[in-house]
Amino acid sequence: MTEKRNKVDNRVQVSAIINRFHLDAERTPTGVEILASGVIGVKEFSRESVELLTHSGRIFIYGKRLSILVFENGTVEIKGRIEDVRFGYGKA
Repeated sequence: MTEKRNKVDNRVQVSAIINRFHLDAERTPTGVEILASGVIGVKEFSRESVELLTHSGRIFIYGKRLSILVFENGTVEIKGRIEDVRFGYGKA
């Protein structure tokens, strides 16, 4: 019975970690790739700007030739010539 309870506890902890906001950026030959987790939606998207919604606020990404490569399970991958990243605090 103890073994079964530990498995349930581990699932809850993993779920809480996945929902937390995290931002990672990596330089590429064509610009920058941003990987953001904890995203609940994309409010606006164009080749020059992306607005992401999270539980704790908004993320504004500005640049040129922006594209969303992946949006799955709360994770968004954005690629392009990223020039500015801003944060808007408060509920989305």
